[in-house]
Amino acid sequence: MASAVISNVLNSAISSTALKVGVSVATLISAGAVVSTGASDAKTSSIMVVKPMISNSPAAAPKPVANSTPALTLPAKPGFQLGVNLSTVAYWSGERSFANLLTGANWLEPAKGWGEVPESEQDSNANMLPSAMPAGREVVRILTPTAEVAAGNGATIRCTWEGTATISIQGNRGGGADGDHSTEFWFSPNKPSEARVWLSLRNMSASDPVRNLDCREKGMARSDVFSQEFVDSLKPYGVLRFLDWSAANANPQSMKWADRTQPGSLRQSRMQGPALEHIVALSNKLSAEPWVNVPWNADDDYITRMAQLMHDGIPANRRVYVELSNEVWNYSFAVARQAEAEGLARKLSDNGFTANLRRYAQRTVEVMRIWAKVFADRPGQLVRVAATQHANPWTAEIVMTAPELADNIDALATAPYFGHSLFEGARANQTDTGLLLSDLAGDAKKVLANEGEANAALARKYGKRYIAYEAGQHVIEASGLARITAINRSNLMYDIYANYITDWKTRFNDTFMLYSSTSAISNYGAWGLREYSGQPLSETPKRRAAIAMGRK
Repeated sequence: MASAVISNVLNSAISSTALKVGVSVATLISAGAVVSTGASDAKTSSIMVVKPMISNSPAAAPKPVANSTPALTLPAKPGFQLGVNLSTVAYWSGERSFANLLTGANWLEPAKGWGEVPESEQDSNANMLPSAMPAGREVVRILTPTAEVAAGNGATIRCTWEGTATISIQGNRGGGADGDHSTEFWFSPNKPSEARVWLSLRNMSASDPVRNLDCREKGMARSDVFSQEFVDSLKPYGVLRFLDWSAANANPQSMKWADRTQPGSLRQSRMQGPALEHIVALSNKLSAEPWVNVPWNADDDYITRMAQLMHDGIPANRRVYVELSNEVWNYSFAVARQAEAEGLARKLSDNGFTANLRRYAQRTVEVMRIWAKVFADRPGQLVRVAATQHANPWTAEIVMTAPELADNIDALATAPYFGHSLFEGARANQTDTGLLLSDLAGDAKKVLANEGEANAALARKYGKRYIAYEAGQHVIEASGLARITAINRSNLMYDIYANYITDWKTRFNDTFMLYSSTSAISNYGAWGLREYSGQPLSETPKRRAAIAMGRK
């Protein structure tokens, strides 16, 4: 019964943040937009989407991350690179990123309806462990399924810790054995959205509290930070966008350096995202170029330290992409309303949407000047990005013509999604998967040939690169899963993606970021190249195409 309760409660709780959804015309009108059907001169954000969100205080500047790459090697000349947006770090995301299976969840309290334990009740030494455990109190933490568990094979897990407490493993588990400050158990096979396994913590000593708590496969080195399966899955990609490893979508009203997640924290799934040091470490492990998103409300000290950490940690033979927030034009995100309010207050325009875009350009200049100062010794390594709405090139024109914007960025980026209207009009009740896929393939070409070329022309006009911050199919069906599942699992999707990527390379020959690495199929989209870690490659046609088109 407990397993069913926790599964239902928590799956319901995360459903609103794990999805992309549409935004009504009324929302646009309230923002001051002039609504249209997508003409290139329309002063409106005509396609709105929401991407998944991820739901301690050193005084000194961050230490550089050591690497052995020669520091004087300059980045190669820009050209085509296939990249990917990483999925959220969370036990429910389907992606097992970290070796420690406890990093994707917060502490929960069964006696309080499985509610989260506030961070104010957890220690401040970067461990994120409960700071007080009176007699009778129990807190639990959900484990992220391994790739073997998600694929239906199960795995032997070993949990270890220091300190004095009663620790047990509950939920969908098999047999095991307890040892000295350790316990082993069989993590029974299950898909990520099914029955959970959690660690229970009780009777913790105040004088000898639990620390260094870790759960991972028996035999895996304790020094491993990331899951090797996760690392291997990212090898085809030359650029990694860490949007869902940031606070950009959550848009906290304040973001200071002291607020950031620490690399030693047991919880890497905080609203602030995983530790920036882990972004550096993963990028270096894969010899990939990181693409990071600066939260809108980050103060100058945070922005400077973030830039310095990337500068010191990423070798000079690789670029660092930096972008302010995410889709500030998109009123599905709180940052859009904030940008509009700030733009109107600064009298940048009387129209709300135009004020939004101009304030975005203004704030981008502020942020990029800080980054450029940090990278002044090797400016060719830094790619400063301004991102606008693909379906509405007018937004790029407004942003690019804003004062000083063009002098402070290196690339214009859009998201050339296709298929968002696949189930509309005459196709509303179409059930022939072959016909639907044929129409989808045609739309994949149109979004590059029409709006893609228009946006690229604007980038060339101002002497900037044209790149894609996100890309892929955008099929949504609120009424059921059958058609969206059939389409995304069809082998014909391999050809659509392969041709789509090839078309981008032929037309624009620059960075192309797919969205996203892993995500389950739902009524609100099938955004993942695969549905869960460990999914057989034969079941993932989009991922097969990415592997074929990616780096070898």
